[in-house]
Amino acid sequence: MLHLLNRVRRVTLIALGLILAPAGLSACGQAAGGQAGPTATPPATAVRPSSATVAPPTVVLTQTLVAVTPTPPANPLDVFNPLNYSNPSAGTVIVTSDLLDLAGKAPPDALITVNVPPVFTATDYLPPANLSLTATHAVLLVVGWDAAAVQWRVRYHTPDPGVPGRAVPLPTGVQGRNLLGTTPPTPILQLRTESAPPLGSSVPAVTLHLYRRQGDSVQPLAMRAAGATTDSEAVFTGSNVQLLDLDNDGRAEVVVDDGAQTRIWKWDGSRFVPRQ
Repeated sequence: MLHLLNRVRRVTLIALGLILAPAGLSACGQAAGGQAGPTATPPATAVRPSSATVAPPTVVLTQTLVAVTPTPPANPLDVFNPLNYSNPSAGTVIVTSDLLDLAGKAPPDALITVNVPPVFTATDYLPPANLSLTATHAVLLVVGWDAAAVQWRVRYHTPDPGVPGRAVPLPTGVQGRNLLGTTPPTPILQLRTESAPPLGSSVPAVTLHLYRRQGDSVQPLAMRAAGATTDSEAVFTGSNVQLLDLDNDGRAEVVVDDGAQTRIWKWDGSRFVPRQ
């Protein structure tokens, strides 16, 4: 009986050794290949946490910038001021400011003409009587309401530094008319200037620049002189320049009188050409 109990005890210890042995070691502490394995590291002694306060992690905040859209005015004309497009301290003068329905939608566009004074150098010399005519430049601006940006914007202006001469006002109702008789109507814009009289004359020279509003753009009209093969901008100069419908076809001709002769320019559908 005692011999049987010892045998059971030995089997039990061997079983316990297999359960507790590390992976890859036999019950006797040897590697599976028969060599002695490393000594097992005793478990580390538990460290008691200190009572020191642990700082919380730093939180990085990111800011999203949101564009603030201005509140549209009930009537954009309430916030339109033609003086915003001149600089009186520099001597610029507004000659005309007209509200015109050029695009067929509200609000109307603003057509502004401005005179820009000359910039003199030490070498400049002009007769005083002709100073304001010859050295001044004129600028035509078309200003329209930009609903998306909620502000008035310059849609077109004559290229810097403007056209030579001093802008003169035009009669009421002249600007923006369909002078070429097109369908749909094409608003025609005029910039009329005066410059120093030609030699031997006391009458200032008159120059007429013609433009058309088409969609959201403003473009100079074209002209082609006799014998020319290319177009140029429609600019007519003489002692007197008029727009008249001479043949009652709904299209205005340009009548230019330079004192020596009278020339007539007719619209051919694409440009002004000399009338035969």
